[in-house]
Amino acid sequence: SGTTTSGYTNNTVNASIPDVVMPTNALTPINASSSYTWSGSIASGYYSTTTIGGTIQVTNGAQVTLYISSNVRLTGQEGIYISTNSKLTIYMAGSDMNLGGNGVMNSGNATNFLVQGLNTMTSLTVAGNGYTVGTFYCPYADLTLNGSGTGGALVGAAVVNSANFNGNHAQLHYDENLGRQNNG
Repeated sequence: SGTTTSGYTNNTVNASIPDVVMPTNALTPINASSSYTWSGSIASGYYSTTTIGGTIQVTNGAQVTLYISSNVRLTGQEGIYISTNSKLTIYMAGSDMNLGGNGVMNSGNATNFLVQGLNTMTSLTVAGNGYTVGTFYCPYADLTLNGSGTGGALVGAAVVNSANFNGNHAQLHYDENLGRQNNG
């Protein structure tokens, strides 16, 4: 139902997209189903949980890797907050990740939030007033970006199986910091 403007699309991409590989670090089990906060270098580490919910916060320079074994559905006032110099990497094994509610708010740099979708993850939705800043490497997932009200934008980058944009403010903006991250 969208329109294609000549010169802006190319359907001839030929690329090899490798599967996500889990890190070999030991995972500490946690329960982040209602809310969870990591703060500072003591909380940096590798964790596993069934799902996340409520308010997830990564602050004061914490560097967190989180393996999630089931689906994620953030709604209402729920959201993920990442402060400057902090980073959250999620390895998603569940089939569905829905980032509604307040979405993912971080210091404005997409390099601070990364979702690695395993081959079991088939659906990624950014919805509601969620303004999500991050990167998504989910080659088996179909991305749906639902805009409404004042939000629904994704700032960063996404490697996905397919993408569908619906409603007002359904926008994808490439974060130029991603191109500079390994250039000193």
